[in-house]
Amino acid sequence: MNSVASQKSKTKNIKQAVPEQMPVEQLPSNRSVLDTLYNHYGKPENIVKESVKLYTHYVSHAGHISPDWVVDGWQQGRVTVFTGHKECEDDLFYKTKIDHSWFIAVKDNRVKVRGDDKVDIILEIGE
Repeated sequence: MNSVASQKSKTKNIKQAVPEQMPVEQLPSNRSVLDTLYNHYGKPENIVKESVKLYTHYVSHAGHISPDWVVDGWQQGRVTVFTGHKECEDDLFYKTKIDHSWFIAVKDNRVKVRGDDKVDIILEIGE
């Protein structure tokens, strides 16, 4: 008598192979990237939130693997700065908007800023 419980499972646990990553150099801190951009483009007033996202290796909870996004040795990323404003003095909360947004690439102590599919400028971090 063959019961369902006594039959062997025909499925196997399959794990995705993790692609071998190149050793990543020490990336600059988010604060140093922001300060470099502010020194060149100017710092907006009433900053509510600053977001620096470098697209590095990531494995989701479901097991999806996203490798580093590196082009010609430059680590790709994005910087977004949100500012707040009140429409009238009686408002309790700030209304936020995206004030600045840059696509960037980072390598060693340099930041490459992109705009309209072209490189806008390459900045040295810490200058």
